[in-house]
Amino acid sequence: MGHPLNIVMCEPLTWDSTTKVGSHHYAEQLAAMGHRVFWISHDIHLPSLLRNPGSSPSREVQRVGIHHDILSWHPLVPLPFRNKPLLDTPLVAKLNRPFCRSTIRRVLKEHNFETIDILWLSQGYSSYLALDTLNATTTFFRMSDNARAFREFPKTYAILERELMKRADVIGITSPALRDTIPASNHSRVIDCPNGCHRSLFQNTRPPSTDSKRVIFTGTLGSWFDTGFLTEVARRCPDYLFDIHGPLEATCASLADEPNITLHGRFDYSALPGILANADIGIIPFKTNDGVGEFANPLKAWEYLAAGLPVVTTPLPALTSVPGAIYTADTPETFANHIKSCSISRDVDIARRELAHAYDWGSLTEKLLAHLS
Repeated sequence: MGHPLNIVMCEPLTWDSTTKVGSHHYAEQLAAMGHRVFWISHDIHLPSLLRNPGSSPSREVQRVGIHHDILSWHPLVPLPFRNKPLLDTPLVAKLNRPFCRSTIRRVLKEHNFETIDILWLSQGYSSYLALDTLNATTTFFRMSDNARAFREFPKTYAILERELMKRADVIGITSPALRDTIPASNHSRVIDCPNGCHRSLFQNTRPPSTDSKRVIFTGTLGSWFDTGFLTEVARRCPDYLFDIHGPLEATCASLADEPNITLHGRFDYSALPGILANADIGIIPFKTNDGVGEFANPLKAWEYLAAGLPVVTTPLPALTSVPGAIYTADTPETFANHIKSCSISRDVDIARRELAHAYDWGSLTEKLLAHLS
């Protein structure tokens, strides 16, 4: 694939979402390499448009991204396929397809995407809409999570996902645990497609620490975040300051009751290097029995390492192969002990940064394109 490629990426999140997932970073790298990317984001449904005409995302094609060769667009469908009574059915999912098929084709043609080299499908409804609508040289389905375990996903999404798996030429998984969620008949088409980091963003020298007691978490605090677990950890580390950055569900609000935990809320991705530069230890206290956390490969783990931070996490299969830099613990007591024993000497700091090199988004994207060629 030496020539510029036309790549259509179907993703549930908007391009300018405050939560930046792996596909955002892959898209940026593809554009930086000279390829053209069309980002089909989540659908807009007619009831929402009629109810709140001014609040819906723009249905106009927008040029986005720092490399100015990424286009973003929302398709319009008549009915919302959602986890709600009467709407959570395969019938609703299928009825929307013929309604938007000609529009999707027309919009892509208007922007010179008549020929598609790679159709990138994700765990979102727009992927299902595009599957029977667009033809591509290679169809790639990237599984970043055990999406069927998320409360907000329609229960019948599992039916759609089986079709995506069956029809894809290549299936990419971010965590080895996700292979167990894929039918054995599809295993021959599965490749590793992990999350990573922009290594160069986190190379600034961290300010000298006098106590090494600044603990950081960055990311969404959803149902997979173990609030009770972290509360126990914080109580066992009363001299440590826990800075929690990211949007949170109401079930996590009780963390603010702990005197050494501060909830900072949402943050822009551009602020992340500065946030990590003022931390000593990165943590990932995810549940490992809820169907979500144990299948995750959190971007934050590699961003922590790129910033030179030791990482303490609950046991996640995707993070068990980095000894000496990522410490796992399945009890609050062990987790707290790891936090207390983590060293932040400069020599080890450099070693951690080097470990993140293999997970730089640039090298990951090059490897992926080699698989898809």
